[in-house]
Amino acid sequence: MELLQLRYFCSAAVTQNFSKTAEQFLVPQSAVSQSIKRLETELGIPLFVRRANKVELNEYGITLFQHVSRGIGEIETGIKKLSEKNDELTGTISLLIRTNRRYVTDCIAQFKKRYPKTEFILHHECTNYDLKNFDIIIDEQPPAYGEFERRLLVTEPIKVGVSQEHRFASRESVSLNELEHEHFISMPRDSSLYRNLDYLCSSAGIRPNITIFCDNPYYIRKYTSMNLGITLIPEFSWKGLEEDVIALPLQDVDVRRSTFLFSRNTPSQSRIVGVFQEFLLEGIQKERGLIS
Repeated sequence: MELLQLRYFCSAAVTQNFSKTAEQFLVPQSAVSQSIKRLETELGIPLFVRRANKVELNEYGITLFQHVSRGIGEIETGIKKLSEKNDELTGTISLLIRTNRRYVTDCIAQFKKRYPKTEFILHHECTNYDLKNFDIIIDEQPPAYGEFERRLLVTEPIKVGVSQEHRFASRESVSLNELEHEHFISMPRDSSLYRNLDYLCSSAGIRPNITIFCDNPYYIRKYTSMNLGITLIPEFSWKGLEEDVIALPLQDVDVRRSTFLFSRNTPSQSRIVGVFQEFLLEGIQKERGLIS
């Protein structure tokens, strides 16, 4: 008894026609007829009532079909699961991450757990690198990324970060005018947080006194917690990373930062890159509580 015989048998039980079963399996009708005949001979009982252009299961055939069809279903399910496991996503994803590093890094860790054979090449700046080397870029709008398509990742409020020892620490909010004589800790001049700081201070007619420039968000938070100055905090991307830093809303202005996912959606793009894009977009919706 062979599995193919049983497949022919189950198909013929459904189609009630050996010719249709033969078409389904792309074999001559005689191959189906002879295979089922051998099955009946091996079992020692007929399984079908044969008519001119139709076959029907007899009582023995009905009993066998009830059990064999379930068995074949289980076999096919097992084969499918093995196929899916064998088709595990692999490949390399090259990313330029200029904003929302905390979120993207968390997503990479989760993605690696789900697809352990995935490799990542990560850069935080694109100096001396051809943009064509990147599959995905996470950044704000101002830079021009040519052939890259843009999709919104997140828009987040900008707040003022102060230490627990700062005179504003017990406040629920702070106004722009109160920042005039403060010392600021800022990202470099080509960063979004610097541009936001410059915009805020200009709109209030004040000039920011920047005493510390730092390109590492970790140390910006650290210096702020040490009360060496105040800083601007993007609410979502620094979520959970404040480290003794208090985030205060601004009273008189609503400043928000938008981060985008830039990608080259070309026919040559690997499947793994597309899956990771959707993983980033869906994950941010879940983290913000917009989807479950």
